[in-house]
This record gives sequence, structure tokens and C-alpha cells, in this order.
Amino acid sequence: MADTPYPLTRQTREHALINGNGGTAYGPFAFKIFDTADVEVLTKAAGATKYSVALVTVAKVSGLALDNFTIAFPTNVPGTTKIKVLGKRLPERSAGISKGTRLDIDGLEKELSKIAAAQQELRRDVMPLDPEIAEGSALMISAGRVVEGPSLSAIAAAISYANAAYNSASAAAASASQAAASAAAAALFNPANYYLKTEIDAGFYTKAAVDAAKVDRGGSTLTGFLVLHADPSANMNPATKQYVDGKTVLATQAEAEAGTENTKLTTSLRVKQAVVINKQAYIHVRDQKAAGVDGGSAAAGVNVRTLNTVVHNGISGASLASNKVTLPAGTYSVFGRVPAYSVNRNHAWLRTDTGTILVFGSGAYPSSAAGGTTADSVMIGKFTIAAAANVEVAHYCASACATNGLGVGGTSGSIAEIFTDLIITRLD
Repeated sequence: MADTPYPLTRQTREHALINGNGGTAYGPFAFKIFDTADVEVLTKAAGATKYSVALVTVAKVSGLALDNFTIAFPTNVPGTTKIKVLGKRLPERSAGISKGTRLDIDGLEKELSKIAAAQQELRRDVMPLDPEIAEGSALMISAGRVVEGPSLSAIAAAISYANAAYNSASAAAASASQAAASAAAAALFNPANYYLKTEIDAGFYTKAAVDAAKVDRGGSTLTGFLVLHADPSANMNPATKQYVDGKTVLATQAEAEAGTENTKLTTSLRVKQAVVINKQAYIHVRDQKAAGVDGGSAAAGVNVRTLNTVVHNGISGASLASNKVTLPAGTYSVFGRVPAYSVNRNHAWLRTDTGTILVFGSGAYPSSAAGGTTADSVMIGKFTIAAAANVEVAHYCASACATNGLGVGGTSGSIAEIFTDLIITRLD
């Protein structure tokens, strides 16, 4: 008998398990196929628990009816992925085996080999096992295949753990129930509500003893401190020390001196400090020159007098600069002396640097006749400014007088010369 043109050796029509090579192409493989649809490829990536069917392209090597083949993955397969290649022919009857009145031997050979291929695969898949099932493992079905399940020892251990967990949960529930019962009993029993038998037997709680220890609602004298549970919340509640201390807020020195805080207590020390500071609440400035130096030339008309020295400043926010005194808003009294020499009629006044007159001075008449005379214009008055302002001394002179028209210096060689002298006192 001649050899079949479609030989099939004894085989299970599968290739040994291989690992990926980092590429996409694999084969040729150890068995042959009739059709490219006769191949199934399974893969299992690193860390996966089971194999899955892979999508590949199958190609015959030589184009023969029964031929070796290769497979190609759509992407590179890493070396950690396992690959199993299987024959998976679905039997069919697609071609006749007769030619006229004779049999088509070649067709018959092909059909018989196709049947044999399907039988080989059927024999292999009578129990389709996952490629890596270990001895002693339980079996389970996944995606139509028999795959490895947990081992019998693992199943026994899981059952043991489950039983232990159930027993622990039952014990915990029993303990919780007992704890709840104990808490309820403890809540019902408050030792403060009961007397000890030994104390009763000792006579600690006779009527006389109780009467002596109680606080009478009609009035009692305490021999110790009575502790209240909270600060008062109603008008007739008793007040605790901490409540009174919290409400007794003392004024600071700055608040006492300012005199504007009306919700805090002022001690005698703070009162004294306020009185002292308010006695000093004035600014004293003057035109001071070296001994023997005259006051300067007077022009006919309005002269702005020089103020160059601060004698005392007790007003917060007050200052002297460029012959002007800066004052904060408030009410003030003023005393000023403005000398003149040989300028005939003159008088001085206090004004803001924007021209608002605050206090007029008295008129004076230092004659400009031969020898000349000296006279002072005196300013005494009260004024109020609503906002901080700069004030200055303006001085009208009827006649000009060079060198000493604004005051004549003395003859002593050691005493400073004082000309315009101004004291402003804060009243509020």
C-alpha cells in the first residue's frame, strides 16, 4: 500500500510550552495544519492566574494542503509570558471523494487525514487541561477549559481559617454583650447614692449628724468653700470668683492717661498716673538764640515768628518743625508772648498754616522815635481743631525795623536770648 500524501504521526497536535522572545513572530511548529483556522494560541502573562486565548495571525510555510505554519502576534511578547500552541480543527465535510464512477483517492486521503487530525485533537481535549496543572491540585472550569484550582491542603486551611474566624466573631459578640450588660449595671449603681453599713453602724448618719451637715434653704453658715457647677446665667444666680475676676478688668496706664475707656476699673495708681500725665499735657516752644543775639529784622506787614526750641512736649502727636507746631485734633488753651522793638503799632495772633485764625493777641505800640521802645503782644485764649493741624505765630508790624525789630537781645554774655514764647495746653 502506498504512503498517504497527508501523513499524520502519532501526536496530540500541540507544541511544547514556550516563552515569549520579545518579538511578534513564532514557529514553524511541530505539527501541520490543513487550514489556518485550525490553530488556537493560549498565553499567560507574568502574575496572571490562568491562560487566555490570544489573537494571532496564522500563516502556512509552503502553501501545501497539509503544511507547517507560523504565528504572529499584533505586539511584542515579553519573555515573561508563556505561550501554548494547539491544533483546534472543527470537523467539516466540504469536498466529495468521487470522480465520475471512480473514487478520488487523493480526495479520500485528504478527508481521512482531516478526520484523523480532528480525532487526535479530540483525544487530547477529552479533558482539556490548562498547560500547567500541578499534581494534587483541585480542578475548576474557566472559559470552557479545565484549569488549576486551589490545592486540597489550601482548601483545608481556608476551611480551618473560616471556622476560627467564626469562633472568634462569636466570642467577640458574647464579650460585647457581657460588657454592655456590665455597663448597664454600673449605670444603675452609683456608690454616692448609698451608705456603707459600717458608716451607718458608726452613727455617721444619725439625724443629728445629717442636720449638722446639711445646708438649710432658709439660711446657713458654711465652714468651708461652696463650689458652684458653673458661672451664673440668670440675674439671681450666685456668682463664682472666676466670673467676678473675669468681669473685673482693670484699665492699663495708657487707657487711664487717655481717659477714653469707660468699661474698665481704674486703680488709685492709674488715677495718679492719669492726673500726672494730664498735668503735663502741654507743649512749650520758643524762639531761643545765643546770648547777645537780637530777634531779627521786622518787615512792615505780617511776619511769621521763629519757633526753634521745644522746652516741653507732653501732648501725644504734637511736634515742632519749620516754625510750625503740629497738633492732633482736640481743644486747647494758649498763652503766648511776642516781643517787638521800634515798629510802632503791632499785634500777634495764632493761626493755622492755611490761614485760619485761632487766637488774637493784644495790641502793642513800641515807638520808633529816637531811642525806640520794646513792647509785647500777648496771646491768651482757647481753640478747637477737628483734625490734626499745623499752627504758627503771625505778627503784624506797622513799621519795619532792621536787625532787632523782632526783639532786642540782652547784654549778658552767658544767658540765652528768648523772644517769641508759646505754651499750648490740651484741655480734652
